[in-house]
Amino acid sequence: MRVLIADHNDVVRLGLRTLLERESDITVVAEAGDGTELIARLLRRPPDVVVLDAELPGLDTREIPSQIVEAAGVVVVSAADDRAAIARAVGAGALSYLVHGQFDLGELAGIVRLAAAGQPYLTPSASAAVVEYFRRDAGLAPYGGLTAREREVMDLVAQGLSNQDVADRLAVSIKTVKNHLHRVFRQLKVTDRRSASDVWRRQPVTFSPATDAGTCGGASR
Repeated sequence: MRVLIADHNDVVRLGLRTLLERESDITVVAEAGDGTELIARLLRRPPDVVVLDAELPGLDTREIPSQIVEAAGVVVVSAADDRAAIARAVGAGALSYLVHGQFDLGELAGIVRLAAAGQPYLTPSASAAVVEYFRRDAGLAPYGGLTAREREVMDLVAQGLSNQDVADRLAVSIKTVKNHLHRVFRQLKVTDRRSASDVWRRQPVTFSPATDAGTCGGASR
């Protein structure tokens, strides 16, 4: 199996290479320290598996580029137990998601073999994040037509972020955020941010007086 290790830390890359190359059936064919380098190495010498740092500079593992997941099995390794990030990474195509402290380094070679065979492996909190995501999806079945970006916008709004904060976080314009919210409001059948957030958090909704459900005026803040 050919493996590409993508991690911002030189010492971590060396440690992973040493660990994996103890196995007779695994060869580390390339390393990358950021997203640009990863894509270049991937195109030059496609591996079977990419072991990917969740915090790799220049790459958002919540939205893994299709050229990576189409070329290789992706094993994301993270120090953070961020359920939203985990669910989005798996939704973007990661086969495995490993949270430090929830797996032994000795298991890594076996996890790489699974990824090369197209089989997933999730550490406990990653499994919980994926189950939670699908449960919420089932609970929001009437709203299943929302795009991944619209769900991401609504996740941030439900956390109390303003439209400007959401725009800054996602590196999009505030107009784009408002457009997403207009569609989310229609799907959730609400007219303001508070009601939308209540629905999103699966809490009872206290509807504000509506002037015109089609205007979704609450999206303007």
